[in-house]
Amino acid sequence: MSRKSENYNGWTNHATWCVNLWLSNDESSYRHWQRATRGEKAIGGRKYQIVNRLAERLENELSEECKNSNGHGMWQEISADELSLVNWREIARDLLEE
Repeated sequence: MSRKSENYNGWTNHATWCVNLWLSNDESSYRHWQRATRGEKAIGGRKYQIVNRLAERLENELSEECKNSNGHGMWQEISADELSLVNWREIARDLLEE
């Protein structure tokens, strides 16, 4: 199994770990996703509904950012193809639990 698809540092895989690491270590990204998480909580619903909405938003926004990145920042470490391996719900659950 490649490092991109097996468990990695407590996360589903390398791609999920890498995206989460960048989101939590970049101050502007961290603040953006904290606001997004609070916004999803404010909309309400069951935990799984909040996680699903947040995961969908993560995937949509970061996929778009990847298309427009020109290979800078996180996108030097993770390719557009690897985004399909990211467990967006796992990242969303982690954001929700903070």
